[in-house]
Amino acid sequence: MLNRYFRDHPRYLWLAFYLLLNLIYTVLIINNWALYSEARVVSVDSTAPVIAIFLLLAASYIFFQTFWFNFVSKIRVIRVRADAPEIVDKRVSLTLLALQLMFLAYALSSGAYVADSTVQGGSFLSLIWVFIPVDVLSFIYYGFYRRSPYFKINCAAWLISSFLRGWSGILLTIIFFESCRLIRARTIRMRHVFASVAALVIGYPLIYFGKLFIRFYAAAQQSTDFSTFWSLYESINIFEALGIAVQQAFDRLQLISSSVAVHEIAPALRADYYNNMFQPFWLEGLHGLALDRLLGRPEALNVGQVLALQLDPLSLVNWNANPTLIGWFFILPQYAVFNFLYALLLGAVFVLLGRMLKQTPESRDMMWYAWLILLIPGWYGAMFLYVYVMFLFVALHMIFEPQKKAGRNMAEAHCGYR
Repeated sequence: MLNRYFRDHPRYLWLAFYLLLNLIYTVLIINNWALYSEARVVSVDSTAPVIAIFLLLAASYIFFQTFWFNFVSKIRVIRVRADAPEIVDKRVSLTLLALQLMFLAYALSSGAYVADSTVQGGSFLSLIWVFIPVDVLSFIYYGFYRRSPYFKINCAAWLISSFLRGWSGILLTIIFFESCRLIRARTIRMRHVFASVAALVIGYPLIYFGKLFIRFYAAAQQSTDFSTFWSLYESINIFEALGIAVQQAFDRLQLISSSVAVHEIAPALRADYYNNMFQPFWLEGLHGLALDRLLGRPEALNVGQVLALQLDPLSLVNWNANPTLIGWFFILPQYAVFNFLYALLLGAVFVLLGRMLKQTPESRDMMWYAWLILLIPGWYGAMFLYVYVMFLFVALHMIFEPQKKAGRNMAEAHCGYR
């Protein structure tokens, strides 16, 4: 019965994986009294309530990814008309493909939007990509148009663009989507598992090294070529690189280290907050940036950036550490209820907007996964951006839906077709 349940609800296999992964790291932290990933620089006292923090983290995973998601998914919404889905599909798909190609050309020519690049875009072109986040559009498109005849070319463009800009997180996204689809369709076989493992062993070290290679030269603002990359790649041990890459992936996926780290340095982060060093959680995102511009204030950091500065004050790269949803409970305990309600609202608006379009199992997977990788890690600014892009995506469907001629509408109504 349990196997049948997980076949019908493959997302819960991923939820179980994340819970198990965080439990394993909780045991490691207690055994070694040391944190992992970027939080490893934070010292953990033996009196730290690691188990209680894990239980709070696990409760947030379970509540949001099961009870709240299922509740919001049952709320009735107004649906966008879909009289000509094939035409809308073509228009949306080709528009996204054009945007992806233009965005990649801009990123490679300017050096902006490349991982670990210190280039700050201030031009009009850069502003376009702020308000049209192509990567987020591609993520949402994956959920709604997995069965589109234009899906493969768009997915390939997104994959190539991500790799050339030094991002490999798209691989986990694709693995999540495809594993859910295959499990639900009862078509996953052991040969798929063995083929995936073989592809991981052969390809992931190359991808991981390529990501680091691009990030290094982007941070150094130096140009290079493929021969330089290949000569360096041939000098590394493939299996050692695989071990490092897999460990790095697990370190990044677990959130218990970040949660404990925020708990331990919460007094310092609280002082930074009252010194106006970063935005409150309800102003993280485009709306907060717009408000700063409107009031003539300098652009404020978010808590993830300030946490990153606490963990690595010498870094020249603007990056974000995971503050986690529960981390805000430790930083501003007086706003704990407001933090919880705000997280509920952000997640709900994202799903309700998505439900205005035709639902598919893949679209529900996409919205659930967005909560998993953004809401629980506490990336409120990114979650707000996804809400904004979902609004754009819905608006795009309204614009691209062919409008019937008034005369034809009257004729259809008269003949009983409507």
